[in-house]
Amino acid sequence: MSGLGLGNIAGEGNGRSHCSGGKAKLLALGKALPKNVLHQDKFVDTYLHGTSCNDPATRAKLERLQEHHTHAALGEWGRPVADITHLVYISSTDIRLPGGDLFLATRLGLPPNTVRTSLLLLGCSGGAAGLRTAKDIAENNPGSRVLVIAAETTVLGFRPPSHDRPYDLVSAALFGDGASAAIIGASPIRAEEDPFLELEFSRQDFLPGTDKVINGKIAEEGSDFKLGRDLPEKIESRIEGFCRTLMDKVGIKEFNDLFWAVHPGGPAILNRLEVCLELEPDKLKISRKALMNYGNVSSNTIFYVLEYLRDELKKGAIREEWGLILAFGPDGEVGERVYVELMFPFHRLRENVADPLRIGEGNGRSHCSGGKAKLLALGKGLPKQVLHQDKVVETYLQDTSCDDPATRAKLERLCRTTTVRTRYTVMSKELLDEHPDLKTEGTPTLTPRLDICNAAVLELGAAAARAALGEWGRPAADITHLVYVSSSEIRLPGGDLFLANRLGLPPNTVRTSLLLLGCSGGAAGLRTAKDIAENNPGSRVLVIAAETTVLGFRPPSHDRPYDLVGAALFGDGASAAIIGASPIRTEEDPFLELEFSRQEFLPGTDKVIDGKIAEEGINFKLGRDLPEKIESRIEGFCRTLMDKVGIKEFNDLFWAVHPGGPAILNRLEVCLELEPDKLKISRKALMNYGNVSSNTVFYVLEYLRDELKKGAIREEWGLILAFGPGITFEGMLVRGIN
Repeated sequence: MSGLGLGNIAGEGNGRSHCSGGKAKLLALGKALPKNVLHQDKFVDTYLHGTSCNDPATRAKLERLQEHHTHAALGEWGRPVADITHLVYISSTDIRLPGGDLFLATRLGLPPNTVRTSLLLLGCSGGAAGLRTAKDIAENNPGSRVLVIAAETTVLGFRPPSHDRPYDLVSAALFGDGASAAIIGASPIRAEEDPFLELEFSRQDFLPGTDKVINGKIAEEGSDFKLGRDLPEKIESRIEGFCRTLMDKVGIKEFNDLFWAVHPGGPAILNRLEVCLELEPDKLKISRKALMNYGNVSSNTIFYVLEYLRDELKKGAIREEWGLILAFGPDGEVGERVYVELMFPFHRLRENVADPLRIGEGNGRSHCSGGKAKLLALGKGLPKQVLHQDKVVETYLQDTSCDDPATRAKLERLCRTTTVRTRYTVMSKELLDEHPDLKTEGTPTLTPRLDICNAAVLELGAAAARAALGEWGRPAADITHLVYVSSSEIRLPGGDLFLANRLGLPPNTVRTSLLLLGCSGGAAGLRTAKDIAENNPGSRVLVIAAETTVLGFRPPSHDRPYDLVGAALFGDGASAAIIGASPIRTEEDPFLELEFSRQEFLPGTDKVIDGKIAEEGINFKLGRDLPEKIESRIEGFCRTLMDKVGIKEFNDLFWAVHPGGPAILNRLEVCLELEPDKLKISRKALMNYGNVSSNTVFYVLEYLRDELKKGAIREEWGLILAFGPGITFEGMLVRGIN
């Protein structure tokens, strides 16, 4: 990675202020490529030999495809960076818990309090989505430096050719592997940093009526990916109006008065854009060059285009001040629709030009919203099936056909110690009768599990969102952003898109999807929504978290003792929250102000909470020493947030802690010497819902809201805490609004 040394960066952490004092800028780029270089003229023989295919028709088709696509993987990754405050990680090929963001932070030597955001399964639009996310972070956190890393490989989709899967040959001829990185920050240090692009405005949109154009599903055999031939035509139908929406913000009328950085999904897309927008021949040359030298490397490719753009800017070959970044990814309701991730107009930097401040609409209308984000409404959605704890042992053992006395005794003991009384579940006898393989040991069942999960999280998430919208009292059309959180679905496009359609949100609602974060996901969603709300004046952010245990349901086994803990503790459900800054007094009723947030991981604890996707679902493990590990760092973590407002005593706060289990709550209570009632709302949520992963902190906040409304809480300040894989601590200092 070249050009990444940042020197001393002022400040640390998320939420240091709600305004950074400047637009975000692109400060550095880098890339990493596999050592194996695949030259296109050797590709046909290599692929057919590797897949033991001697079909003449397949060979002829590949030879035709190679005339249109050129890709190669070159080079090595560069140097690590130590002065990064935030990490945004993007991948459509990394599905695990904890995720690649944690392992990259560790491998690069980033500080444990580097705030990490992981964007998964966004396909070719992922790189532009990462830039948009980094822009909000950089502009809302003064002195921050955001490292964006995109990493992709085609291994998940590699398979021998089949006449039933014609797109496999397109992928084999077009796609490549690699990684890219960018550094984003506002208010660059003149003596140390050399920015070359200023990120002004962003927009996201989907194209109605383009069902089943892009589709990707994870199955036992890997990733099954499909791309419709009419993709270029569908993009062409909307691209002119879409681009003009952003061009109007700076008064540009002609497409040729811009420079262009377009994700080169394939030559047909570039050709269509060139003709439709009547672009001069050289406008897309850097996109064509990236495609020629690397192929389509999914989320990475836009950064390879930006690398060529930087070179052109540095040598003065580009005369235009303003430009556009374009990327296209999966979308849809019934099937899939194409959506466009359009970054900015972005604007090249000229010497001695101050940061412009332009007021408009949508993302980036200003780099300061004028107020801290506030929690405006909450809602929840629960399955119809209620599971009473005193019935769990009989129900679970009967459903899984287990008659082992030792297993029964252990499950009975666990059910007593969890303190849970009721949970809500998607899994039922009827569902097991329909899918008997789910309770059969060693049977590949990933596909039916994901089908069940995908439907369940949509139904539950939509119910939660409608409840929150009802409490808020304003129409769904007033939602500008959606943050979706789940560890229970794996698909492309994701639940964020399906929920946006089901709820009737506008097509230009900007969506951010946070997947596979486990129990810390809800707090991470609040942190993400806070940055968005504070950095986009007038925005209203709908946060939806939806979870089900179907992926992890299986019969008991002595080799998997944690399965019984899951059976005794975890539940299903969804939650929703609406976040916004500068509430409208006559229409909105906020009850919490989100002041400062912090994230930290404990080095060397990545195996304590561990989840891997396999043919049978998710294999999840939870170390017995989790409460002890949390206790070892919790006091210092909390004091870092408390120090921001001068609070010294833990009992001078109210507490909203994700109740991962009673042992965690007991350890916190003893370690911090908390009064007995400080964790009562966390214990109440655990008792009534169990541990519902990312959702549970919202159920705690619902009880907190009730306590605040009736004046039962005397403290002004409080802490929201959640713990996830890593071990990752998510914390937020909040202020109660009576």
